[in-house]
Amino acid sequence: MYDDTITFDRLEPNEQAVISAIRRWRDYPETVSCGVLPRVAREHIAALVAFLWRSDPFAVKVGTVFERELRLFEVQLLYAISEQLAGKTMTTSEIIAWWFPASEQSQARAALQSIGEALSSAGVSIVSADWVRDYFQSMTLRRVRKNAVRPQHKQLNEYAEPVSAMIH
Repeated sequence: MYDDTITFDRLEPNEQAVISAIRRWRDYPETVSCGVLPRVAREHIAALVAFLWRSDPFAVKVGTVFERELRLFEVQLLYAISEQLAGKTMTTSEIIAWWFPASEQSQARAALQSIGEALSSAGVSIVSADWVRDYFQSMTLRRVRKNAVRPQHKQLNEYAEPVSAMIH
């Protein structure tokens, strides 16, 4: 099973830069300089987060810049950017559909594409999709196991006869 204790300091430098850009979305258009992400990519990330915040402020939950723990939204957006760079339009469309109403999905999809184009043109690679899938799966399995009810061992009635479902 995948280790579900992913923290900011365990991420790759490119992933850390994306998470930092997500966390600094309120600084837009005055983004903090970064040696990994180009300014245009940071601006596009901030614009997408701001757009989502205007659409659904409860969806945008980001940590502070110095926080080690990752928030679910941050991991989801990192995953969406990774899938966008991999060219997986079906996955990115599903994520956009979760976050945005139908009337805003085409604009959100274009914003996510602009992030992908900015990262691609700068030669920045984000390949987080595999560990993010494992991370979500481990969270789900942990939640299922935590709330699982153990079956009680029942004594079989010696007078009960087996029921056959066979058609004769």
